[in-house]
Parts: sequence; structure tokens; C-alpha cells
Amino acid sequence: VAERRVKAEAGCFHGAAGLQNMGNAFRWNRKGIEMLVNLINIAYCAMKLLPYQDEAFSKYRKESVQDFRFALSERIRQEVFFATFVKKSENIIKSSALMRTLKYLVRQKEHYL
Repeated sequence: VAERRVKAEAGCFHGAAGLQNMGNAFRWNRKGIEMLVNLINIAYCAMKLLPYQDEAFSKYRKESVQDFRFALSERIRQEVFFATFVKKSENIIKSSALMRTLKYLVRQKEHYL
């Protein structure tokens, strides 16, 4: 039963994405390509407008979208790293030195943007 459900869900995804099954390969149809191009354009516009909508990103107003995307992805990576690190350190070690170091790094991170 679960296998049939997974196949049905995968089929719905591929149909919505505009993919046609061609045996072991998939081929994009015209609607799927249009949807992908529209999604790319929306993402580009969002990246272009974000520095004007949020003052935290205002220094990127004159930067290229690629540079801003790189900086934003670096920030996201840092956030994920810190969140994972803090979660693991709370579960494994309760060291005051480690906590002081973490607090220092968090303060430094706040000044990054």
C-alpha cells in the first residue's frame, strides 16, 4: 500500500512539474519549462527587491544578485551551523567555557550583517 502511495505522489509531482515519463528518463514539456522559467524570474526579482524591503540588507542594494545570493546563503549556513552546534552542545556538554565562547560568537555574528 505504501509503495503505491509513493508512486502516486511521485506521479503527481512529475505531472505538476511538467515532466513526461519516457521509460527510464523524463522529458520536460512546454508548460513545465514555462513554470521553471517563471520560478527563476520570481526568485531573481525577490533577490533584487529584498535589499530595498529590509534595511538589514541595504548594503547589498548596489551588489549583483549573485553576490547578494552568495552572502545570504553564507548567512543561512552560519545560522544552521550555530543552531546545530548549540543543540548538540546542550545535549552533550554543559561547559561554562563553551557557553561563554558561544555567547561571544553569537555577538560577533549579529554584527556580520
